[in-house]
Formats: sequence, structure tokens, C-alpha cells
Amino acid sequence: MVAPRLAAFAMFWFATSTDHPSLTFDDRLALHALRAAGASAAPLLWGEFPPLLQAGDIVVVRSCWDYHLAPLRFLAWLRALEARGVVVANGVETLAWNLHKQYLLELHREHNIAIPPTRLVRGGGSATLGELMAELGTTQVVVKPAISLSAHDTARYLAPSAEVEAAFAAQCARGDMLVQAFVEEIEHGEYSLVFFDNRYSHAVLKTPAPRDFRVQLDHGGTHGAVDPPPGVVEQGERVLAATGGSHAYARVDLVVAGGQCLLMELELIDPCCFSASRAARRRHGS
Repeated sequence: MVAPRLAAFAMFWFATSTDHPSLTFDDRLALHALRAAGASAAPLLWGEFPPLLQAGDIVVVRSCWDYHLAPLRFLAWLRALEARGVVVANGVETLAWNLHKQYLLELHREHNIAIPPTRLVRGGGSATLGELMAELGTTQVVVKPAISLSAHDTARYLAPSAEVEAAFAAQCARGDMLVQAFVEEIEHGEYSLVFFDNRYSHAVLKTPAPRDFRVQLDHGGTHGAVDPPPGVVEQGERVLAATGGSHAYARVDLVVAGGQCLLMELELIDPCCFSASRAARRRHGS
């Protein structure tokens, strides 16, 4: 979806979760900017249909960071919005495609986008971690749910011991899982590139805590505004081009390893856009 002009919509709704009923600081910046420009804008708890919501409004999915706990209900709500004539930023079908991390394998297979060596294990699958490690040619893997965010239920395994195999089997019993070769370069950080209307805006470098691999703030990670090295932004643009659409907002997460940019995540649903980090950098003249 091309970023719309303000006059195109009667009301802007920023969808959020019960954990962030007043939106995040970043999202409040956008809400205030819309209001300053003369647009009507307000938060909206996902799953709800307030009386003021009407056809011709637009819902921008923002801090709905618990949708992975009820993905079918979340998608049903988005489709119900669409059925009422409400526009959903980036489009419901795009959000549905981006919900399941099998899109990584699709982008790699169909568009030659580089990703870490990855296998998708369907829920209840019988493959052992030892077998998958052998296929991937590694002794260190990261296992994560195919529908997840903020490193929920994500684990790093170093060897297929009996204890590890039991933990992996328990994860697979809960749903589809991705098994990825561990990328050691994550210790040096992951570049998060923010795009609006498919145009690059700014970036942060997210770095994990010592002896960890997760870059999320929830797990001790840190981030700061940065100018990515040569080739990183171009790879982010290539990833977006491979989707075949224009997106009102997007975030592309890349790790530089072995001289190439590996796609870790493409966030088209409700990415943190790190607007506060960008603003702070501008205030300090960097």
C-alpha cells in the first residue's frame, strides 16, 4: 500500500495491545504529528470495534506485540476490519503473509535473498535436532517459532543431547518452528533499516547483551542510531523489492556475515521504527 495522503481517510487509528493502551513513545510521536497536520487520530486496542470506527478510516497496526499468542484471532480481526470498509495499512494479505516466518524461505527460494541456513519444521514433526544440524552443516542452531516476536520461545542449542532433543521436541509440539544455523556475527549487531513508502529513512544497530544472541531490549539488548556500512541499505531495498509491493512502513533486519547481508527478519506488521533514536541523533548533530 502506498503511503496515503492525510485527506484520504476520515480517521487514523493506531492499533495497539492492552500492554500499551496509550501507545509507545515512538507511536505517540506519529500520533501527535498527524493531529498537528489536521488529521483525526486515536489509539485502538486490537480486537475491538469502537462505535466511531467506520468505513473509510485507516488502521495502522503498531504495538500489537501480543498477536503471536492468538494469531488466528488477530487475522480474523484484520479481515473483519477490511469487510467493514476500513483500510488496513500495508494490506491484510501482506500482513497475513508476513505473519509466518516461512516468508524467509520463500524470499530465499524465489528471489535469492540471502538468509541463514534454515529449515522449517511443521508442528508435531518428527525430525530430530541432530538430523537438522547435520543437514545445516552446523553444531549451533537457533530455534524459534514460525509465528513469534521479541524472541518469544527462542533458544540457542549447541549440541543435540538428550535434554536438548527433549526441549526441541516440546517446542515442535507447540507449533511450526524455524531451525537456523547460528550466525556468530550477531554478536557485532544487527542492522534494522526503517523504510516509509519503500524509501529508506534511518537505521539502528541492535546489539545483544554479553554472552547472549538476542538483540531485543526485553533480553538485555541495546540499540543506537547508525549509518550502515556500504551495501546494507541496498540489500534492504532489494528485500522490499522482492515482495512486489509498496509498503507504508517496513523494517528490514540484516546481519553482515562473511561479506554478505543475511536477512534475519522483514517486519511489515507492527515493527518498532526507532523514531526516538533517530530524533535523538538529530538533536546531537550526528
